[in-house]
Amino acid sequence: MNMNMPVSNAPTPSGGSGGISSWFSTWITAVSKPNEQTFAQIADSPSASFGTAALWVFIAGTVSALIQAILQAILSLVGFHAQIPGLGAAGVGGTSTGFGSIALSVCLTPVYGIVAVIAFIILVAIFQAMARLFRGTGSFTKLTYPIAAIYVPVSLVLSIFTPFYLVPYLGVCVGILVFAAAIYNIVLEIMAVKAVNNFGWGAAVGSVLIVPGALIICSICVIAVLMILGPVIGNVFSSVNQSLAP
Repeated sequence: MNMNMPVSNAPTPSGGSGGISSWFSTWITAVSKPNEQTFAQIADSPSASFGTAALWVFIAGTVSALIQAILQAILSLVGFHAQIPGLGAAGVGGTSTGFGSIALSVCLTPVYGIVAVIAFIILVAIFQAMARLFRGTGSFTKLTYPIAAIYVPVSLVLSIFTPFYLVPYLGVCVGILVFAAAIYNIVLEIMAVKAVNNFGWGAAVGSVLIVPGALIICSICVIAVLMILGPVIGNVFSSVNQSLAP
């Protein structure tokens, strides 16, 4: 008997029918073993399907919204009010309504889960459409599974830390953490797109970043134009109002 059997050091994300435990294994593997082989194995796992990916995103979106609602309500009760109104933000005019906010948020969190799924579908569709332009060999359905595996742990971690942006001195640390998580999320998505579509790094980066980059540039241009034309438009309206005045 040959006792020198080869041992594989490759990551083996659990993608079978092991239920929630296998889900957790896949999520942790996706963010803790970032390489092309990891995402290729996740995408090729027997349980990989669009339905499972959408379910993951719905659960993560719902749970993330609930966590943020509870944490924001607690922070509001102890005096840290949200500066930007959002889910779970308690207090109108400085009046704390933490318990009512939690109750309302519990009812609304599934809506955030649905919105997360819609945004997820659009994002993956954009990634795969761009990948096809770069002659990628993957498919939308195959790409949804590893992208969802990335989304779940990242969104849950951010949902825990983001509400603490309200706390003095912690805000800067939270901002740095969110920025780092966003960059890491993009890097993982690029790896996943590359693994599913079997092309080079340049094509993978282009598939993930071209459309968002174009949108950001267009937004900056629009804002710049509005800032430049704002005073001119204001003067025009002022002149019109003066000419119409009796």
